[in-house]
Amino acid sequence: KTITSIAIAGRAFMSGKIKRLVILAPKSIVTVWEDEFLKFAKFSYSLSVLKGSSAKKVDILKSIPNKGLEVAVVNYDSIALIEKELFLWHPDMIICDESSKIKNPTAKMSKTTHKIAKLCKYRLILTGTPIQNNPLDFFSQYKVLDENIFGKSFYAFKNEYAILGNFNQPIGWRNL
Repeated sequence: KTITSIAIAGRAFMSGKIKRLVILAPKSIVTVWEDEFLKFAKFSYSLSVLKGSSAKKVDILKSIPNKGLEVAVVNYDSIALIEKELFLWHPDMIICDESSKIKNPTAKMSKTTHKIAKLCKYRLILTGTPIQNNPLDFFSQYKVLDENIFGKSFYAFKNEYAILGNFNQPIGWRNL
């Protein structure tokens, strides 16, 4: 998944379609992106892993050199804390690695990811397990890609695909 994503981002950059890329990943694998870019990116780029305190992350984001494709890698847990600065940085592309991390559409990190994704002309989600619990896990991940696919409302999505029992909890599935 990673090498393909780097190739897609590289082609988009070399074609003049993107200048800035934000990669969201679980904390345990943010540094993997740095290694993978070193191995596979055959184009000019400046990659920074945003780590440390929120203030430090913002400083790193603001100091990414304007050389080649500007890449910021940030962990999902931090995105809501630096949302404003990411908006100001205005990425052209977003890659959500292990996108099942944003499966809950009501979680703050998911909502922030949705907002950042709307800024981006190009969007990728990467996961080997898009469904961890049930088919409702698809909604939030696809909202990052294009909210027109399943609509804007999680509740409408849930009513379309879930048979609901007591307390509005799914007891079965339909229209799959």
